[in-house]
Amino acid sequence: QRILRKDGSLYLHCDPTASSYLRMLLDCVFGSGNDNRTGFRSLISWNRHSSNQRGSQHRPRGWGATQDIILHYANPDAYVAPYRELTQAEVDKQFPHTDESNRRFYDDSAHIWSSPNMGARPNLCYTWEKDGHSFTNPHPSGWRLKKERMEQEYADGNIVILPNGKLQRRKYEKDYPGKPIGSVWEFMSQSDSERTGWQTQKPLALLERIIKASSNPGDIVFDPFCGCGTALVAAEQLGRRWVGADDDANAVDVIKERIANLTGTIGDSPQLQHSVRVIGQPPARTVTPDETVYRDPTGYIVPALPSDKMTNAAIREQLLIWQTEPDGFITCIGCAERLKPRHFECDHIDPKAQGGSNRIDNRIMLCGACNGQKSNTKALAALWTENGVRGAERKRMQGLLAEVRSKARLLVQQVDAGQMGG
Repeated sequence: QRILRKDGSLYLHCDPTASSYLRMLLDCVFGSGNDNRTGFRSLISWNRHSSNQRGSQHRPRGWGATQDIILHYANPDAYVAPYRELTQAEVDKQFPHTDESNRRFYDDSAHIWSSPNMGARPNLCYTWEKDGHSFTNPHPSGWRLKKERMEQEYADGNIVILPNGKLQRRKYEKDYPGKPIGSVWEFMSQSDSERTGWQTQKPLALLERIIKASSNPGDIVFDPFCGCGTALVAAEQLGRRWVGADDDANAVDVIKERIANLTGTIGDSPQLQHSVRVIGQPPARTVTPDETVYRDPTGYIVPALPSDKMTNAAIREQLLIWQTEPDGFITCIGCAERLKPRHFECDHIDPKAQGGSNRIDNRIMLCGACNGQKSNTKALAALWTENGVRGAERKRMQGLLAEVRSKARLLVQQVDAGQMGG
């Protein structure tokens, strides 16, 4: 929301098991689309033509899932052009005639004259004279077009006088934007030539449709979960600038190869026509003065505490200082093992799923084994139970935790009071 341009669009792809929950979250961030602000615009159903049901020898447990969901959020004024090119069969059917220059058109003469049941419209009752011909609509409702529009259409060659003296209005294929696209999309899986082996790869045509519909050449396309880079390849082919991000190191190599196959060049060299930079450590977010408060979905202003802005790196560094003992070892508060600091990772005391915060007073350093065992859903007390930490040993762990937490809470108070930097 913070970096999206006012005329930009957000498309989020998910499967039906998560779409309802993700839409609620996006409504909280962007709005439900019930006003003139950025918000929900469309729910697109993508039919994949293949079911995830197992072989026929197994009894299915439900309807075969052949559909994914794409949620579209945008400002009401955002650029959206939901059209596709006609197939040759559709062109032949919709534009059956050709003019003297071999341009295809269909006869739209009925939309020159107003029908008798349209009522009297004096401003459209006039006599139109052109090239020795005089035309008057006898009905009180007059013409469909104002006189100035008639003149312009004639000058553009869209209204012609036939040899028999009748008027003909022509709708040309060249002026037709394409066939409107609804919210149900039919796309086969990617072709063999597109396949990279990436599990979540999408068809190139799917991304091309989205990018064409909501951007112009030169605009920036950002895919924060770019995977094998299909969105980036589509953006490159359509003349858009692009940025991709992914936490899988393998994604970089796959994308570099795909882009290089398109452009023939890749790298940081300024003389290359298409230069692609790979950044291992992206720039940190900058905070502007107008971001000192956050507005939640109900409209209330919530102050942004300075302690909430402490980076994970700063929290880790401070916890290591508090938990490291004089001999250079740390006692893991999850299992009571004593290890070197390099074996420790930062985790939540109370998980976020249970209302725990990201602040330093809800963080602790655990050994890698305990951190993986605890995951994102368990509280520290549940980890003690699983590890069999009981009796005096449990009291000792509780004492160590209370000591670290007391220091953290004092630090939070000092930071929020402006007595020291965060």
